[in-house]
Amino acid sequence: MFNGVIPIDKYGIRILDKSDALDMLGYGGHEVVWAVKHAIVDGIYNHDLTADDWKKVPEWIENPVAVFKHDDGHITIVAPELKNGQPIIIELKPKLGAQGDRRKKLHVVLTAFNKNKGKLPIARMIQEGNLLYINTRKSPAFNRGSRHLLPISTDEFRGSKHKIYNVASNFGSKRNY
Repeated sequence: MFNGVIPIDKYGIRILDKSDALDMLGYGGHEVVWAVKHAIVDGIYNHDLTADDWKKVPEWIENPVAVFKHDDGHITIVAPELKNGQPIIIELKPKLGAQGDRRKKLHVVLTAFNKNKGKLPIARMIQEGNLLYINTRKSPAFNRGSRHLLPISTDEFRGSKHKIYNVASNFGSKRNY
């Protein structure tokens, strides 16, 4: 899939010049790169994703079904498609400094995999306030296919301190619930 591609620096291979989705979520519209060793070399041996699946990762980053934040700064992107009835997860480290240029920031894809063991702790992540984005148009189909329970409406967040982006009308609408 990446034969002959030369990494742009120590972090990896550029897959997006700019991420509008990550910019909208407050992370900046920086370049997105694969962490070659971790995401590609290790990932192809540990997960069921095919080369065709890996080629969809840029689109899944730009059009996820859900995005969650973590205390360590990483974000989990849940793809809108499933692999063998299992969610596809993309782990990303936003705004990492590029080698040799402290002013340049990169979003680095650490790994992508289908969640074939256990379940996503969705309820816990939502309860802890870690849900950043939900696509309420795509979540019902995702829930039916994966047997995971993403919110299908942001009504349940009204009155809480959650700040969630919802795509019910458009990708860029942010509401405080």
